Amino acid sequence: RAPSVFNYFEPDFTRPGPIAAAGLYAPEFQILTDTTAITTANMYYSHIYNRPGGVSMSFTPLLGMANDADQLIATLNLHLAANQFSAATTAKLKVAFDALPYLSAIERVRAMVHLAMAIPDAAVQR
Repeated sequence: RAPSVFNYFEPDFTRPGPIAAAGLYAPEFQILTDTTAITTANMYYSHIYNRPGGVSMSFTPLLGMANDADQLIATLNLHLAANQFSAATTAKLKVAFDALPYLSAIERVRAMVHLAMAIPDAAVQR
């Protein structure tokens, strides 16, 4: 029942690199480790491609967009990242989409959902 996250994280924690160089603090990065970065993406994969605990995801609303990269990426941006994808991220997702023409509609949608959930733009709130 902590009044804020700073009960758990050091409020003056910073990551080496651009964040520290800018004189900024990022206590939320104390929970991001090499292990959590991989296990989180693996957890997303499990929920997208499997049925953990018997729960499955429905991709039916996205299937109509399976052949329209711009529409699918815009929809994923809105629903998974509150329209926070950078132009660079959107371009990278488009390249990934274009590399998947051999997949069925459901597999293309699943792959794009997995990518969109695992990228930093979907995990960091600006």
